[in-house]
Amino acid sequence: MMGGLANETFVWTPQGFSLIQDLRPGDYVIGGDGAPRRVTATHSLPIQPSMKLTFDRGLTIQCTEGQQWLSLHPAARFPTRHSHGKVEANPRFNRWAIHDAGSMLAASGPLPTPRRRFLMPAFKEVQMARQEVPIDPYLLGILLGDGCFRKGATSISSADPEIIEAVSRALPSGIQLRRTNKYDHCLVLPGGRAHGHGGSITSGKGNPLTAAIRQLGLGNRLSHEKFVPENYLFNCASVRLAILQGLMDTDGGIAPTQGAIEFSSTSPYLASAVEFLVASFGGKCFVEHRTTRFTNKFGERQDGMQSFRLRIRLPQVIPFRLSRKVARLVRPVSTCDERVLWSVEEAEPCASTAIEVDHPDHTVLIGRGLVAHDSTTPTADLGQYTAFAKLLHPRPANTLTA
Repeated sequence: MMGGLANETFVWTPQGFSLIQDLRPGDYVIGGDGAPRRVTATHSLPIQPSMKLTFDRGLTIQCTEGQQWLSLHPAARFPTRHSHGKVEANPRFNRWAIHDAGSMLAASGPLPTPRRRFLMPAFKEVQMARQEVPIDPYLLGILLGDGCFRKGATSISSADPEIIEAVSRALPSGIQLRRTNKYDHCLVLPGGRAHGHGGSITSGKGNPLTAAIRQLGLGNRLSHEKFVPENYLFNCASVRLAILQGLMDTDGGIAPTQGAIEFSSTSPYLASAVEFLVASFGGKCFVEHRTTRFTNKFGERQDGMQSFRLRIRLPQVIPFRLSRKVARLVRPVSTCDERVLWSVEEAEPCASTAIEVDHPDHTVLIGRGLVAHDSTTPTADLGQYTAFAKLLHPRPANTLTA
């Protein structure tokens, strides 16, 4: 029986996202290699029993039992195997194949132990068309992290001289940095006057940078209201990486020993944007949030803003430009780059949609960064899929822990 994905499943496209049920033949979607490919057919399937697949980092997908996945069987994950009391080379090692959701449940059970979990492939950076943007993307990332857009002006507060130097280099022609106190700087026109706490200025009128901030809808936004404009998110890889680096250089961090990468913000919109940007380069995020606490002027403890923390795995690109953060980067070994299938459960019956794409690998990118197989029946020779998975992200044998 033809498998499908629940109608509410989001599919990546060169322009953003689309519900799978809204796709039509001739539309373009993003494949597992990050490149666009054309939809050749769509199939609306009737309501039928479904399954809920849960992956690491909290990603869940609902699909029918017959939905196919390019995946690595647990028996093919490790370079050696135990046989009759001996340790020998595993002839199935790293051989990717097509498995449907039902067969994965039968092979691993609903809650598999770590060594019995299927893997879904990582993918390369998503390819999108370049769009012109009004502000340098790295500069905008820094301003979203450490900048202020209030009182009709633009300013930045930072104790890092490398950040201030980077801002100075990225400023539009005619805009200057003017220091107002030890850490605060205003971004003003020549002759503009800067004064007051936090670098509020009286010369915002006519400032092209401040005008661009307003044009993007960011004017007067508080920290928890900031967001990344869509024309920066759905853009070419260089623009997406630059704004991610600006955000990570300001509100991101990296552990000094094992290289764990994190991003923190009070803005749910910035947290979601960073999660998307990381996913667009084949990375993974685990998102946590908590309510902060502070002591008010009366000495009383009270609730503050929501704080969002992202734990990031992104070995495919360098998410920082600051030299002190780049120097700490190490390849993580505690988890793997691929998506790990944690559980398979029966779910409520649902309507679903299957699509076909005109590419030999028959893959499509869905959800928060997961490679799914289309509804095309795979051929008997699955060597092409093993080669495809290795092309996406070759894995040395010592990084196969889940």
